[in-house]
Amino acid sequence: FGGVVLIHSNTICDEVLAETFSVSLERGHELWEAHATPLMEGKESSREFIARVKEVEGSEQDIDTLYQGWVDGYIARAQGIDQNVIEFADALNDTYGVYLLTNTLDVHDEYNQARGAYDQFEKIYKSFEGGMRKPDVRIYHKVFEEWGITPEESVFIDDMQENVDGAKEAGMEAVLYTGLPQLKEDLKKLGVTVPE
Repeated sequence: FGGVVLIHSNTICDEVLAETFSVSLERGHELWEAHATPLMEGKESSREFIARVKEVEGSEQDIDTLYQGWVDGYIARAQGIDQNVIEFADALNDTYGVYLLTNTLDVHDEYNQARGAYDQFEKIYKSFEGGMRKPDVRIYHKVFEEWGITPEESVFIDDMQENVDGAKEAGMEAVLYTGLPQLKEDLKKLGVTVPE
């Protein structure tokens, strides 16, 4: 979703943490890698996450300023929605169920939902609500069960190889997204009727 429907870098959270805490991008990445799982799996809120990182970093900033930096930094970087992908998903919906499995967190979800980024999807699984995130193989099996679908009738699309690999391990066909023309060709190769 982040690199397929939304137009932003795969390191957006690293970047926002680095900016929020006035640290290097490398340190922002380290903080994200070390502390993101409870946030992404809904075990803590963004405010709790920022408070935890504040403690780790020994930041003098007040929590409200840091939290607002976290929210504003994401919004500033996640402005774009790829309308061509949205239109393609909408066209696929005429023949297939188009579902969304996204690694997201509370404040990102709130922003993306408010701007209609989820509107083309029949069903949505959000990591922070479901307690698991990609590429954990269990997440794919959970959505099969909850949505009443099978791996054999599903095609997974993602811009991150590790998530594609997780889907394949769960028994799905999976496509690494690098752009819409490539996606259409890959889907055709899998026997999907692709609207023009």
